[in-house]
Amino acid sequence: MTRTIVDTLHLFHLTMPTTTTTMEIAVAAVGLFVLQQYLRSRGSAHLPPGPKGLPLIGNVADMPSSKEWMTFAEWGHKWGEICAVTIMGRSMIIVNSAAVMDELDKQGAVYSDRPVLEMGGELVGYTNTLVLLRYGPRFRTFRKHFSSIIGPVPLEDRKRTVAFHSHRFLKRVLASPDSLLAHLRKYEGSYFIGAESS
Repeated sequence: MTRTIVDTLHLFHLTMPTTTTTMEIAVAAVGLFVLQQYLRSRGSAHLPPGPKGLPLIGNVADMPSSKEWMTFAEWGHKWGEICAVTIMGRSMIIVNSAAVMDELDKQGAVYSDRPVLEMGGELVGYTNTLVLLRYGPRFRTFRKHFSSIIGPVPLEDRKRTVAFHSHRFLKRVLASPDSLLAHLRKYEGSYFIGAESS
């Protein structure tokens, strides 16, 4: 009797497929759904109202592919001046009022920030560039120094320098057109460094 049960279990184990079964997929899907509902309920208390999204993907299906302003205006009538949508786990706030936008703009240091890009910023190391730097004292210092070089007044002062280096660049290209990349590199460097090398 014991031998028959062991043989039956062994035969059942051999005939059972080794790939993922439908039951395992269903259990995993239910687990992901429950996890997403838990995370959504924990984080959505601080978000404005908005259209209800689908599990896992959020409002991806609701997002317009063209004439976004029409859909956003419709959501504004339905949900109010500020509404929120979730796209693949990321929240997006949509403002449908010029008055609210002006108020948010006045207090930009409080309400604004840059998105955190894990791959492009954190892993690659570009978090300290002006484009990805988060708002704060360091960002304001970077922006001040950047505008002192690239702003409208400094560029007005550099017209003569730009013209000088542009003429030299064009002469080099006419003299040896095959070395265009080298000429471009030299032009960039000479403008930013201010060197007048030949």
